[in-house]
Amino acid sequence: MLTDRILMILRADSASETLDTLESAFAGAMLKKRLSFGLILNEVPDPSMLELLSAYGNIRYMTEGGTPCTSLWQGEKLIFTAAPSVTFLPRWDAAVRHMLDQLSRAGIVKPVLTGLPPSEGGAVDAFSPVGIISAGKDGMLTFRRGTPFLRGREPLQAAVAVPGFCCAPSALFRLHEQQQNGSLTVTAFRNGYECHTPHLLIARAGSDLLPEPFILPREEKDRFGKRFGLNTENGALSGQARTGCHTPDLSWPEKTPFLSALRRFSPASLKTAASDKSLFCVTTLLDDCADPDLTPEESSIAFRRLASLNDLVLLCYTNTVYVETARLKHPNVLEYRDEYGIPVHYRPGKAQYDTFLRLSRPFLLAKSAERFPGHTHLAWVDPDCVPYPADPDTVPDLASFCTDRIVIGTVGGMLDLSTIIIPEPLLSALCGEICLICGTDSRLVYQLPPEEALWKRLTEEHPDRFTLIPVAEKHGLMAAMLGVGQPDPFRQNSNK
Repeated sequence: MLTDRILMILRADSASETLDTLESAFAGAMLKKRLSFGLILNEVPDPSMLELLSAYGNIRYMTEGGTPCTSLWQGEKLIFTAAPSVTFLPRWDAAVRHMLDQLSRAGIVKPVLTGLPPSEGGAVDAFSPVGIISAGKDGMLTFRRGTPFLRGREPLQAAVAVPGFCCAPSALFRLHEQQQNGSLTVTAFRNGYECHTPHLLIARAGSDLLPEPFILPREEKDRFGKRFGLNTENGALSGQARTGCHTPDLSWPEKTPFLSALRRFSPASLKTAASDKSLFCVTTLLDDCADPDLTPEESSIAFRRLASLNDLVLLCYTNTVYVETARLKHPNVLEYRDEYGIPVHYRPGKAQYDTFLRLSRPFLLAKSAERFPGHTHLAWVDPDCVPYPADPDTVPDLASFCTDRIVIGTVGGMLDLSTIIIPEPLLSALCGEICLICGTDSRLVYQLPPEEALWKRLTEEHPDRFTLIPVAEKHGLMAAMLGVGQPDPFRQNSNK
């Protein structure tokens, strides 16, 4: 596999849309003579465009409606389908061959490398598997981005193939062309091909490459469901299906970069850690009502990742369902009571309880300040705010976010309330403002405002109290504190 020829197929309206991807793939390839390109276009390239395309070596094109494996394939052992928004990194082809060789040596006879590349400028620079967000009784599956696959030692088993980023033996694509069932995932599963998410960073994408929803054929539903953790009768999803991580504990063997350990034990890092630790007191709430979408498996692994962070004073409130489990992972666990939350003159009903819990976050911080006095800043962090395994040697950068203002991230102009950092002197006034807005001093008010609307009003009425930091995606503020990122496909998982 180390010298197998690769045919890269790109699909676009016009050839001009593929030029950036062609340039990065050709320039980054170590074995350019073992690489050829095939374009599936809606428009026939003009002579000037054909001259531009000739710079990329062996390249062919066809228009929509033909059969790619007949028109474009010239005997290459591997076919790589990529969307025109993908940008390849240096030595990507050597990394692909290396990963396929790893899978072959592990006994995977028909390996497929596929997944969602990280977005350009995204919070986490790692591939993600495809997670399943819903499964209909008719077998219809819809998808979301799964857990970012950081610091893996080898490719991770996956359930779903991504047509916009997939490398496999050419036989798979020829079968898919012949069977015409519409879904590359179904073709791969039906014919014994095993999908895996790349652990080496070989590309990024300028758009989301999530596969379109598809319907599992009746003859494949039960077998696919049992293999990948979904109930095809009632649509129930396991944590494995939702995260795309098909291991019992939703984790994988990690390889820690050698340089991270050096950074942690450098004099500068030790000094920063010692000073930061006195600043922050982090509070979270592990509750099935607070995060009804998370399965118990997801809640457990998420809290374990948060609790494992170095140099954080963490206090976890939890209901009776999780209290014993949480105490196995962290010593500072208290049973949650409704009187710790926002003061109201009525007990919220089921429809309002989720809103009540979300609005209660600053009041839980005030409770934490009573239990752990002396901290300059209190931080609310959602229990799933570290949806990836943080480097065990990472010392979070807290000092940069400890200012005299309340710090919140924003995604596309919308507040990301998964992490809120509040200076202790502002906490009491903030709680008072929330009480006034919610009307908790009046027994006539029985409707709590949505959390997003309340915080938006607070930031607009008191702009001098807030610092809003734009981040690429949800949990981006926490990712910034952890410095998540991997710049090189070979060095990121190497001890050299």
